[in-house]
Amino acid sequence: MWVFDSPVSNSGKLKTYCYELAAQHEFHWEIILHQHPDQCLIDNKVWACSADAFVLNECTAWFNLGAYMIQQDYLAGKHIVSAR
Repeated sequence: MWVFDSPVSNSGKLKTYCYELAAQHEFHWEIILHQHPDQCLIDNKVWACSADAFVLNECTAWFNLGAYMIQQDYLAGKHIVSAR
């Protein structure tokens, strides 16, 4: 499940793009726009991929997708900026 913040500019376009990507690769994704996506992730007791400290502290469990992508070399040749 992908949950995007509906008030954010272009979130609808991102939803459409994700559905197109899912269709190309035969992924079975649910993609929703939500007024309060952080609370949605917490209330649904799902694993979350988020950079929001509130979500990470309150969700059932979380996964660091960004670190995984870097470790697996999915971003080879890309310019990566890290703030620590």
